[in-house]
Amino acid sequence: MEGCEFMLNRQTPEHDNRQDPFWSWAVLAALGEFQAGNIHFPALNLQSRFLPGDLILFRGCALKHRIMPFTGKQHISVAHFTHQSLWDAFDLTPPQTIHSM
Repeated sequence: MEGCEFMLNRQTPEHDNRQDPFWSWAVLAALGEFQAGNIHFPALNLQSRFLPGDLILFRGCALKHRIMPFTGKQHISVAHFTHQSLWDAFDLTPPQTIHSM
């Protein structure tokens, strides 16, 4: 993952990661001293805990997500990702499905 973004005390609106290739993963890490701030996946009607020390992996371009309101001293989210431009630069292709014989 070539990209890393640090977000301090930021509640993100619903979005997808349009620059990420479909087969790549987004990894979010939560740090700081805060309460609440779950991650919400509207298409799945799902909220997941996202507290200090948690890691969440998902396909950021395929699944819209947002960080819910939080309280506390410091909310830090660290997002790790790969953009399509890197796949293009190294002529990477999506993994092939392996079929059993």
